[in-house]
Amino acid sequence: MPTLFGVYASIRVNGKDLPQFKIEFDEVNRTAYCCIPSQAGRNYSVFWKQEEAISPYGAICGRIYFDGSNKTAEATVSDSIPGKCVERTGATISATEELPFVFADVILTDNPNAITASVIPSDIGTIRLTIQRVHKCGLSKYHARPELPAPLVQHERNRKGGHSTRLGQARLTYHQTRVRTKPYTSSDVRPFVTFIFKYRPASALIHAGIMHPSPALKPTNYARNRECNLDSEEERVQQAWAMKAKNKSSDTRSLEPQGQHAAASSHKHLVKEEQLPIAGFEKGERTHFKLDPPVLSS
Repeated sequence: MPTLFGVYASIRVNGKDLPQFKIEFDEVNRTAYCCIPSQAGRNYSVFWKQEEAISPYGAICGRIYFDGSNKTAEATVSDSIPGKCVERTGATISATEELPFVFADVILTDNPNAITASVIPSDIGTIRLTIQRVHKCGLSKYHARPELPAPLVQHERNRKGGHSTRLGQARLTYHQTRVRTKPYTSSDVRPFVTFIFKYRPASALIHAGIMHPSPALKPTNYARNRECNLDSEEERVQQAWAMKAKNKSSDTRSLEPQGQHAAASSHKHLVKEEQLPIAGFEKGERTHFKLDPPVLSS
């Protein structure tokens, strides 16, 4: 996603930015929107970078929300320095543990008391990142994170499809400290900038016309034409080889005994098989950033 007011953000899988489609900006509300493809079962991370210092001599606080919930899944404070990068891979539950962010299918059930489509958040399938300008006010005693959003459940009859975010099994991470913060200025009680990523299965984005199939998955023009005109092309190949063999036979006719020529002409000419080009995935360049251990907001 292009930089918005000096901040760049993306969703990553295996350290690589997911492609972004249908990018839109709301400069009045300082919000950027885009669509990204998701795959159930894959861990992801939220990445942001300051292209310029947006709060000189201060800091910024990035807060992550998903699937329309107003409960903060993670909050991280970093110094306001040009080029400063932060990448969050999960929700912190202790000074050294986190629950990884995972794309997952919406849970389906036949329980009649299950949540209905009418009360499911309209923002299901979204990751919201808010960036707020703050000042650090000192260290805070580490405490467990507040209650995190519960997995969404739909009744089979009300299924809308798509993905949601689930938290994986607890895992160790590097030691993290917690700090207290206050707004950078009186006008910074609201986010300085907001990024909203709408994630959907790639098939859903293709069906909606938002994302086009990867060129690597499409047959080449040569292959497509060959499939449509296979018979005529094979006939042309056979004719070409037959003509070549005929010319060669004519050149050597006078040098061969009649018996040898008759035997040679009785052999069937083999038709050469042509191999179609195989489309492959293009490997994108991976950008490496230096990441410092995060400081969590209390």
